[in-house]
Amino acid sequence: MGRGVWRGWKGWSRCGVAVVCALWCAAEGTAAQQSGVPGHVVGRVFDQTTGEPLGRARLQVVDTEIEGPAGPDGRFALPPLLPGRIEVRFTHPGYLPRVEVLEITAGEIQDVRVGLAADSAFVLEPIVVTVRSRVLERRGFYERRSQGYAARYFEREDIQARDPQNLSELFLDLPGAKVIPGGLDGPQIVFQRATDFRNSGVCRPALFMDGVRSGIRLYDMILDPVHVEGIEVYVGASIPGRFNDPCGAILIWTR
Repeated sequence: MGRGVWRGWKGWSRCGVAVVCALWCAAEGTAAQQSGVPGHVVGRVFDQTTGEPLGRARLQVVDTEIEGPAGPDGRFALPPLLPGRIEVRFTHPGYLPRVEVLEITAGEIQDVRVGLAADSAFVLEPIVVTVRSRVLERRGFYERRSQGYAARYFEREDIQARDPQNLSELFLDLPGAKVIPGGLDGPQIVFQRATDFRNSGVCRPALFMDGVRSGIRLYDMILDPVHVEGIEVYVGASIPGRFNDPCGAILIWTR
């Protein structure tokens, strides 16, 4: 049996099936009867349910170094093989492997069609691409979020999806937060907290702008939403590191 590394579809595509068949068929005659005359195998791999070709399916002649891919349309052509029995293994991601036993006959061309069955238990995991903001990466935004703090995080795409006219609109449906309409100073944001078992009250969370504590809490007057890259909202005392405050904290990171 011939041995060697099969280079796949590339060599097969240099000439059409008709040309190859004509050359091989013309060589049959008396030469085909001579010992050592090779046989040939061509074919196509397809989905046995839909009939669609399986491009780049892998083929390997068992116990040899002959292996390679089928073409984009599932077609393949093995190199010339000496007469005898061979086993060819066909594989493709998401399909059950299949092994076919073929009898190579001197001077003959075998055209085979190999259908592969989809493996219902084989599910390809989707590729998840996460694009992180360089600004928030440097500010520790993602690290704090991964630490499991009970906080609400807004990234740029979250803010764009809400399309707020004013920054305070982001806090309207936030659990534990309340937006109090104001006069000339605009809305104020407060957090609710229990002062004792019978009464409840509110407190004003600390505000940090790009990591610097700010005494000015005029959210709608000091910043336009389009300039915000991310927001972290911590209600209560569970706040990381230097941002700790008994009421809570709002961290705003600009672009």
